[in-house]
Amino acid sequence: MMVMKSQKFEALCAWLFMLLFEFEARVNLKNYTDYQQRIFGFISERLITTWVNHHQLRVKEFPLIYFRNLKKGN
Repeated sequence: MMVMKSQKFEALCAWLFMLLFEFEARVNLKNYTDYQQRIFGFISERLITTWVNHHQLRVKEFPLIYFRNLKKGN
């Protein structure tokens, strides 16, 4: 999850989807496994990091907390 001003988010999306649509047009997923077909998600994660670093945005990371098997009343 990220929080940023809408203008920066729209700039990120425009850049990211331009690249992903071009990449999608050039990649044939026919012989990829189900896991490998997630390539666009994997690449987008790395591209977002690249974009954030390039624009020198401030980043604050928080630990991830998992809740499971919580019973009502406890």
